[in-house]
Amino acid sequence: MVTKFEIRIRHATHYLETLEHIGDDYKKGGNYVTSSLQQLETEWNQVRHAQTWTYENWRHNEDIAALYSLLSFVASEVVDAARNTSERIEIYQNALTVTTALEENLGIYHQLLLLGRAYNDDGKTEEAIAAVKRAVQIAKQENNPAFEASALNTLGEIHRTKGNYPEAEICFEESIRISKEIGEPPEERVSTMNNLALLYSMQGHNDKAIKLFEEALEIAIESGQVHIESIIRNNLSHALRAEKSSDELLPILEKELQMLRQQGDQSNLVAALNNLGEAYREVGQYPQAFEYLQEALEINRNVGNRWQEGITLLNIGLIYHHRAQFDRATNYLQQSIVINIEVKNQTGHAAALNGLGAMHTLIGNYSQAFDLLEQALEIRRAIGEDKGQATTLQNIGLVYQRKEQFDQALSYFEQAFELYQDLGDTHHAAIVQAAIGELYRLMGNHEQAFRLLSEALPIIRHFNNRAVEGMLLNNLGLTMYEIGNPTQALDYFKQALAIGQEVGDRFNETTTHFNLAKLYGEMGQNDQAAYHLEKMAALANELNLPEVKLHALTNLAQLYMSTGQGERLLNFGNDFTAISHLALKSDDLETIMAIIPAATYYYKQTGKFKQAIELLNQAYFATRIFNEPIIEAGILAHLIDTYTMSIQAQSHDVELVKQQLQNAKGATEKIIWLIETHRLNLEQLGGLSLQTYQQMLENISKQL
Repeated sequence: MVTKFEIRIRHATHYLETLEHIGDDYKKGGNYVTSSLQQLETEWNQVRHAQTWTYENWRHNEDIAALYSLLSFVASEVVDAARNTSERIEIYQNALTVTTALEENLGIYHQLLLLGRAYNDDGKTEEAIAAVKRAVQIAKQENNPAFEASALNTLGEIHRTKGNYPEAEICFEESIRISKEIGEPPEERVSTMNNLALLYSMQGHNDKAIKLFEEALEIAIESGQVHIESIIRNNLSHALRAEKSSDELLPILEKELQMLRQQGDQSNLVAALNNLGEAYREVGQYPQAFEYLQEALEINRNVGNRWQEGITLLNIGLIYHHRAQFDRATNYLQQSIVINIEVKNQTGHAAALNGLGAMHTLIGNYSQAFDLLEQALEIRRAIGEDKGQATTLQNIGLVYQRKEQFDQALSYFEQAFELYQDLGDTHHAAIVQAAIGELYRLMGNHEQAFRLLSEALPIIRHFNNRAVEGMLLNNLGLTMYEIGNPTQALDYFKQALAIGQEVGDRFNETTTHFNLAKLYGEMGQNDQAAYHLEKMAALANELNLPEVKLHALTNLAQLYMSTGQGERLLNFGNDFTAISHLALKSDDLETIMAIIPAATYYYKQTGKFKQAIELLNQAYFATRIFNEPIIEAGILAHLIDTYTMSIQAQSHDVELVKQQLQNAKGATEKIIWLIETHRLNLEQLGGLSLQTYQQMLENISKQL
């Protein structure tokens, strides 16, 4: 008869074998990564039961102790990828207790490495370093140089995440030296080569990084290590992007993609599509980027590759962000965050938070932007991602710039610039330099602004970053406009507009239309000014940017009314009436006094007197808080005129006429009081005289 004890042993042994199968699948890479993670999730409760029972009983039997040790070690790569750090730390600490009691030095070595990685993932860097250093010492005591090399690789990774780059480099180089010295095949050190190349890249030594990545990639391909091959390809792509212009980089990535298609390598195909899509996105070529990313997303979802799906969703979200389609951007970026948290991709999680934060900055949600960007910065600092930190620092600076806190903005921009320079990333350093130039323009230092923007322009053009080039030209145009050089400003604005239309950067296109309208208006070319304001309004409507639309229509109304072209407002009547409620909430008197008369004009010309009267009454009460008698009188004048037109148009309706006469009388009494009390001269503003309103009041009283 089988005892309960034997059943427990069989149960634990079965789940040890299950873990071995899961671990073997995970090492195959590609689609197996996702399926092995899913299988571990399915079996995890039973695995934990087996671990718990063997740990509770290990002192009774050495075989049980050995079984527990294996249950906490086998498939550790999958466990590390799937389980939270506190759970992993508990498992590995218990296993260390067992192996220490059994005086199994190699078992202690393995558990120290696992514990060190778990501590590092939990942000406990000092504990992680101490654990792995013990593992190095044990490997030396056991005279096992292969294990020493492996432990040094892990120690180097921990130092790198903490930002201890010199220490990390020593560890990686020593690991590779030992591996070569003992005659290990190259595939045994390919992970360390990738780590050292990544360290070079993070420090800005891209030539050394690219050379070592390419060497490691060749070894990974020859040895069939699909999982590490995918990681190296991704890292190599990022190193190439920092070093080469898009004209040089894109053909390389296109060629790699074509090769993978021919080989039918689905696992690495997705990473290549993502890299190519991201490269096109970074230089503002959004249609091409979108095409590759959509293909990647379809493959990801078909094969269940959640890691790559999170990256793809991030890149698609950023495209929608740059095209000012903010609802879609939010949807994709939030999906990316959910998946990146699920698969523990901290880099992707931080990038999606950063993208959301930048988007909220653009639409004016500064509090939310700060919160998201601070979260992104915290993650990027914790994992030692210097380039990501620079990007987020720049975005935080942009929030301060939008809030007109220029000293804080400059501080963050300068931190970002220094980081990019330290990394040798001239492309992104130039982007930040352009941002600093724009900041100086806003601060009124046009000489410094022009110098910084002009220096950044050829670098941005070298990398063929059309989207940033368009924004930079726009800012150069504003600089020229503000120092009184309209000819040069016009040239820059025209170049910026052409680029915005070419790459589909709708937000920058909208901004450039406004800048051109302002310039043409000051040059007296009102038809051209109106054309660009109309384009701006249409784009803002298409992109669902009500504040931008309000800004465009405000300027359009002022232009038409001041040039005696009020009839042209009829083409935008519905727009003016739809936006009028937003104008009343704007707390901006200039906006209210441009939009409300325009909307009223449309209502009166189309016989909608009731709507005109309601709107003017709302405007009258909304503007009284400004304590501007001349504004109140102006609205009352419009109201009296509308009552008069309403009475004339609806003279057959006796009751309505009587009501409107009463309303007109009240409005006329108010305007007379304002004129007399504040000694207003409405005639200077094209209005009627005090005597005219007094006569009008007398006539109304007689009719009543």
